[in-house]
Amino acid sequence: MVKYSGRTPLSKQSLQRAKLEAKRARAAKMGTESAPSVKYKKLKPYSMRKFEGKLWIIIGASAAAVAIIGMSIFLVASKRPSNDELLGLLESGTYVQTTTIEGVDVSGMTLEQARTALSDTLKTKLEAATVTYSFNGASYTESAVDLGLITDVEDVLTSAMLYEKSGPYFDRQKKLKTAAKDGVSYDITLSADEAKVASAVAAMASDHEVPATEPQMTFNPEPAEGQDTISWSDEVSGLSIDQPAMVSAILAAVTSGDFDLGEVKTAVLAPEHTKAEMAESVVKLSEYTSFFGYGTYDDDDRVFNIKLMSQTLTGHSLEPGETFSVNDTTGERTEDKGWKAGNTIRKGVLVEDLGGGVCQVSSTLYNAVLLADLGIVERHNHTYPSDYINKVGRFKVGEYDYVTKNWAENHVAVDATIDYGTKDFKFINTLSETIYIVVYVDDETSTVTAAIYGPPRTDGYQVVIRTLQHKTVEPTEASTREIAEKGIAPNGEHVEIGSPITYPARRDGQVWWTYKYYYPADYDFKNDPDPKSWIGYDGSDENSGEKYRLTLYGTDTYIDSYFPPIAGVIYYNPSDPAASDLEGYIPLGTTTTDSSSS
Repeated sequence: MVKYSGRTPLSKQSLQRAKLEAKRARAAKMGTESAPSVKYKKLKPYSMRKFEGKLWIIIGASAAAVAIIGMSIFLVASKRPSNDELLGLLESGTYVQTTTIEGVDVSGMTLEQARTALSDTLKTKLEAATVTYSFNGASYTESAVDLGLITDVEDVLTSAMLYEKSGPYFDRQKKLKTAAKDGVSYDITLSADEAKVASAVAAMASDHEVPATEPQMTFNPEPAEGQDTISWSDEVSGLSIDQPAMVSAILAAVTSGDFDLGEVKTAVLAPEHTKAEMAESVVKLSEYTSFFGYGTYDDDDRVFNIKLMSQTLTGHSLEPGETFSVNDTTGERTEDKGWKAGNTIRKGVLVEDLGGGVCQVSSTLYNAVLLADLGIVERHNHTYPSDYINKVGRFKVGEYDYVTKNWAENHVAVDATIDYGTKDFKFINTLSETIYIVVYVDDETSTVTAAIYGPPRTDGYQVVIRTLQHKTVEPTEASTREIAEKGIAPNGEHVEIGSPITYPARRDGQVWWTYKYYYPADYDFKNDPDPKSWIGYDGSDENSGEKYRLTLYGTDTYIDSYFPPIAGVIYYNPSDPAASDLEGYIPLGTTTTDSSSS
């Protein structure tokens, strides 16, 4: 084996050429084939080949370096600030130089400083957007703020702050150059949130609204022939702003910049009822009259209070389910409110008190409410029977009382006393429609009348109230006879000579039960005044039919009248010579009892 030492090893080409020559020599020796021709490729010198290898290495390294540099440039150019970084810039960053917002230079300011610097400009811009319009012949002005208009100032402040601080690196650099060369400016735009505008318009429209006027009832106690006691005024339609149309007009004004809306569109508010409807749907349900002119205690002040009370109560209306309170309606009856001192019943005797006489009005109204078949919520009777409520005096001579005389005499206990803060008369509208209260005084007849108006009855009934005395209760103590010191009784009343008085008078107590009877609406009391002919009456059962003992509305508590018994005290003037003729005459300065006194 040849050893090559110190020589350059065979190249791949030399080895190939040697193999070809050996194959050619073997073929010539065997004579089996012609020796292949050998083409020799000209080889470059070794030194050249070595240089080329180094060159390729350099080129590869350069390409790798270029790739690394390109990748670095790409990474730098595409880097963007993170969200946390941007938030930090909004809190503590400053605006790039030459930045203006709505003409205000905010260069170098923080966002909060810029917001303060823009406040006056923003106010001016909003004031310039004041909306003017006309409605129902009048002109109005509304500020942009009141109408819910808004600006994009916060969005502009944010965008301007992040102008050169967000986006890719080269974009940020470009923006910096633009800002330095040309400056950066922003405008604030007015906009409208439709929901806020609609809410503002709704509130504004309610202030301008002209409500519809419902037909009003007028009562005439002395109607002309052919006229009813009540009449109705014409209904009047109301007027309101067409809210959807105005919202659209404001939104369009924001877009156009013209905030003069001119005459806004209107909407008609129709009343709930018409005059014709009210005339057909409201009739007189009941009426009751009491007299005040036949009593010795009906002085001018008491009559004045009766008139004032009537004026205070009349004209009120009650919706279905609504409760009416006499005390709540009149308020406390004080001298400052015009009430005068008049005779009134207190603890079984007549005394003077502010508002004396008002109980006659409340009692008259109580009877009208009972006849209208409404619900009684609260009622109290006096401590002494009230003659003025007895229906005997209601009818003039020659006129026929469709209720028998017996019924009239037994009506004395249907009263309703009131005392502000302690006793009230309340009733509830149990009907399905509105009811109206009318109370008026007739000076010529010295009467006060209460009437209830409401929907026509559809049950075919009419109501009659009858009060029956259930029992009497005698005083548990005997009457006393006392001397009036120097002719003056303890109540301050002067006892005239020859005229001993009783104060208070001895009286048995009384318990009355009140019943309600239902008769056919067309029942002829004049020709058939039989009190047993109420609906559903069975001759074998006195308690049969549509008759029942009155109870408070919604309870089992009976509306009875209890007048307590009073023993009575007789006072006489000791200087009266006739005093000695009094049975059981008592010398001056002494007292005794006398069970026979009354």
